Amino acid sequence: MDKIPHLAAVAALMASGTSVLAAGKLACADKSLLKNVAEANVAEVESCKLAVGKSANTGIRKFAQLMADDHSNGLTDDAKHKAVMVEFKTLSDGLFDNRYVKQAGAGDHEVTERLLKKTPLRQRVGTPQGLSWASLRRSPEPSSCWPSTAWSENEHDHTERSGRMEHSQVSANGVVLHVVTAGHEGAPLVILLHGFPETWQAWQRYVEPLLAIGWRVAIPDQRGYGKSGKPTSVRAYVLDVLADDVCALATALGAEKFALIGHDWGGIVAWHIAARNPGRVERLAILNAPHPASLLGFALTHPFQLARSAYVGFFQLPLVPEALLSANGFALLRASLTRTSKSDAFDAKLLGDYQDAWSEPRAIMSMLNWYRAMAMARPLSTPVEAPTLIVWGNLDAALEPGLADEALKYCARGSLCRVEDGTHWLHHEQPVRISAQLCDFLMHEMQSTKESQ
Repeated sequence: MDKIPHLAAVAALMASGTSVLAAGKLACADKSLLKNVAEANVAEVESCKLAVGKSANTGIRKFAQLMADDHSNGLTDDAKHKAVMVEFKTLSDGLFDNRYVKQAGAGDHEVTERLLKKTPLRQRVGTPQGLSWASLRRSPEPSSCWPSTAWSENEHDHTERSGRMEHSQVSANGVVLHVVTAGHEGAPLVILLHGFPETWQAWQRYVEPLLAIGWRVAIPDQRGYGKSGKPTSVRAYVLDVLADDVCALATALGAEKFALIGHDWGGIVAWHIAARNPGRVERLAILNAPHPASLLGFALTHPFQLARSAYVGFFQLPLVPEALLSANGFALLRASLTRTSKSDAFDAKLLGDYQDAWSEPRAIMSMLNWYRAMAMARPLSTPVEAPTLIVWGNLDAALEPGLADEALKYCARGSLCRVEDGTHWLHHEQPVRISAQLCDFLMHEMQSTKESQ
């Protein structure tokens, strides 16, 4: 029996705890096609080659990598992340010259301590003062957030850092958005946009690195998610409306121009804003998010991608997706994260926080309405003028690597960095590497802008 009843098969498979992607593939109802998809996916993975572009600032990249490789013994991932980004910051600030970098890289942490005590720190809007590797190693246990105070040249002068994360409710485009902000109000603004089924916490480990290179950071729970407003109408989730939310948020924060970083659905919204509002977006970074103008055409001409995207069709059904995604303590949503990522990408606390967000009234319905409004979207094929970085995990279970190449065609000044061993959730799996890439990109573009002025 080659054909399987569409809804019954999908519902049964999803209810049994199988991943959303597997259920979507089965919804294609063609067993031979599914077999070909599985075989092709293996071939794709084997053929994908790492194509990381040269760093705009190779010194920073090499030093951050050196710290990550040579000095991580005995440190937890959080402490390692802190230490690498602290040293990344001090180098980018020009605190060390080459001989000091070599000494610190060779393991002489006393040099770092000496420099931090004797060298005047360069003050810059949005940039916290330096911390030392040794001070991090002395910490009894790493916290999930970076320290909220910094040391000045006077060790007794403890000032509150502007980088403290603040939670607020911001009215924007007719909806109230829960937004996390950090950094000086006068610094250039970067807005980070999460995807399905996450919240602002998808980006929480990226706040400090961005502050360290001089940016003000804003991370909203997008409409329908977390503690943000959840309109009931499907039309309230049309792509233009979602883009208006972000532009209105930037305006509310006093920024006419801003940079965007987006993953998954957050990336799709970011693509649309960059094409529709070129005068407002200064820089654009995309993580595993197809360009909205390319997705449908690519899926129709690539049956493997069409099969991978079949779950989108299932989400169009009324009520049934809500019931299945909410069943057994949101087991299917949790599985959609943990079964398509590397082990330990999502810890128990983060999954628990996400479950709390999914439990908010109307949350699941609102999250699904993003998919239900896709048919009303009017994607733009206008070239994106802002400098653009696409970072793509080649082991994405839902999106083929070819979508990254298609997206690049819409960029007037774009670059593509493939992460061969990264999945769809690469920003959780490799936060040190991805934050270094993003910071490198933003620093280079910021310097280019200053030089052109």
